[in-house]
Amino acid sequence: ECGGGCINFPQGWHDADGPEYNCAWYEKSDRCEEDGGKFRSMGFVANEACCTCGGGFEQSGTAISLEDSEDEDKEIASA
Repeated sequence: ECGGGCINFPQGWHDADGPEYNCAWYEKSDRCEEDGGKFRSMGFVANEACCTCGGGFEQSGTAISLEDSEDEDKEIASA
């Protein structure tokens, strides 16, 4: 989990080159800038998945799961 209520998402993300290339790896140096838009894995690149690269998921107060978010969207759509 990162500061400011941001969590890396999806949990356990790493890039297509393997588990050692995770968000902690991207935190070092300027790796987000150089490689953050490459090596898509689990549907995301580092710039989308890692808080340190400007991605991740902003969490405010209590955590909500993706399922909860989808349910809320459905309720809004049917209202």
